[in-house]
Amino acid sequence: MDITKDNLATALPLVQAAIQSAEFIAFDTEFTGLECGGGQEGNHNYKISRGDTHGWRYKGLKGPASTFRVIQLGIACFRKVPSTDDSDGDGGEQRYVSQGFNLFIWPTECRELSLRPTLTVEVTPRHPL
Repeated sequence: MDITKDNLATALPLVQAAIQSAEFIAFDTEFTGLECGGGQEGNHNYKISRGDTHGWRYKGLKGPASTFRVIQLGIACFRKVPSTDDSDGDGGEQRYVSQGFNLFIWPTECRELSLRPTLTVEVTPRHPL
């Protein structure tokens, strides 16, 4: 469900209900740009490696990600549903139903795309926020 300023008041209770009944939630963000290379506290040579720990990868990617603005937030709420097939007596296969929400949060009061000087490409937002 796309959420804009025009339907926010009616959509918010749906989002809250989906979050409260969710088994788990996934978030996705869209930024105004991307930066290749790393950000490991000034190390711009960071490369993702199979041997990285979660903490090391987070530190390496946090820097570049924090230099751009978030323009869209995706929320996916997953709720477990009872299985209808229990023919073999094992309780059935676990199934989930998802509800997705897209919030367009383009910062209208600020035309600056990047938080620091870097190469960016400006895209005109098509959603009226």
